[in-house]
This record gives sequence, C-alpha cells and structure tokens, in this order.
Amino acid sequence: MFDEIKRQFNGEITLKLQVILFLINGILLAVLDLGLLFVLTDLVRIDYLISAPISFIVATVVNYSMSRKLIFKPGQYRVSLEFNLFLLFAVLGLIVNEVVLWFFTDFVGLHYMASKVISVLILMVFNFFTRRSIVFRKKQTPSKVAEIHG
Repeated sequence: MFDEIKRQFNGEITLKLQVILFLINGILLAVLDLGLLFVLTDLVRIDYLISAPISFIVATVVNYSMSRKLIFKPGQYRVSLEFNLFLLFAVLGLIVNEVVLWFFTDFVGLHYMASKVISVLILMVFNFFTRRSIVFRKKQTPSKVAEIHG
C-alpha cells in the first residue's frame, strides 16, 4: 500500500506524501494502540492507566520501524542517536497520553476509549512535527549550511 502511494508521487518524498503516509500509518497504529488498550483493560482487567502505557509502547516500537522505512528517510543522525531522539519524544508523548487519559476520563467523565481517541489526535500532530523536524531531519548540504550561517 505504501509503495503504491509513493509511485503516485514518482518516488519523491514530498511534504504532502509524508503527511499522507503518516496519516495512514497513524490510523493503523491507532487501531493497534486502541485495540491493545481495549484487550488489556476490558478483557484482561488491567487498570486503564497501566494498560495505556503498555499499548502505547508497543505502538511506538512499531511506529519507529515504519516511520524509518516507509515515511521519512534516515536523517542526519546515527541510528542510535536517531532512535534515542525518537524515544525521548515517545516518552514525552507517553506523559501527554497519560495526562490526557486521566483528565478526560476522571475529570470530564468520558469513557477511557474516547479519552484515548483525543490523546491519539493530539499526539499525531506532535509526533509528525517532532519526527519530521528533529528525529528524521534531513542532512544539510554544505551550501545550505553556508546559507544559514553566513
């Protein structure tokens, strides 16, 4: 599916293509995250504030692999640094996820799955911009560096 979409753009990774691929990837990962959250919370009977980080971490690991291979080209960093940056923003996302779930479930009174959908929407925007502009940032050519610094 991703390769067919890339062919429509002649294989060129444009911002528009990245957004489209990121949204498709995000929908697939949201299904994974929400599905695992539901199974752990409703079927296994784990508290939602414990099952949410578990489902989030599983989705994040899958997301890194898919982001690196299908959406963004490897950036300017070594793989180990790139992965650590990805994890740093994932941890920040996990904190946001937990706060949003807790707030909308315990204070607003929404079902935990509705709260999770709100969290997913917020984090999709956060994740796209942090990954595109920081984690998988393109290597700057010497001419670009000269333009910026001089």
